[in-house]
Amino acid sequence: MTRFLTGAAVAVMATAPALGQEVASPLETGGTISGTLDLEPAVWSVASVDGELASSWAPTSTARLVRLVGIARQSGESGLTDSLIITFRAAGNPAEPDVQDPLVAYFPAGSDRTWMAEGENVDLSVEALEVSGESMAVAGSFVALMTPGGTEGLVEEDADLVTVDGNFQATLGLDAEMSFPAVPAE
Repeated sequence: MTRFLTGAAVAVMATAPALGQEVASPLETGGTISGTLDLEPAVWSVASVDGELASSWAPTSTARLVRLVGIARQSGESGLTDSLIITFRAAGNPAEPDVQDPLVAYFPAGSDRTWMAEGENVDLSVEALEVSGESMAVAGSFVALMTPGGTEGLVEEDADLVTVDGNFQATLGLDAEMSFPAVPAE
């Protein structure tokens, strides 16, 4: 398990520069992630972004892999955006899926710092999941205690933290080639 967590952390951090790029055209939204980021209201649009990292899902023999890429509205004159990525496996019965391997990563606009939470530092539940053809509708809620670069094991009380919590609802397209971790490798 440690090898997976480390690999996932490296893979998510490798995407930070791409997500901090200027947004050239309007995003095709597929839903929203809304809640609070360090107790301040926050909203991200679940987007289909052209390129290597897009919101999508993929089936496996034992689960459905889910990747939500949330893009905040443009921040200031720089054109940079905040980004939030949520990935997880939804195993078992779609009516009551068992969430496995949750990962939440936050990329603040204009910063080279990546905030991450995985494993026991993420509480994620899926309230609805329905697959119809190549589309998946998914809704749920989450709380994540993120540290710079992520932390293996439970976060210490005195750690440098960013807390994010909220709800998500999205319609995702199938990406049959997506593998887990559900973020691109270096």
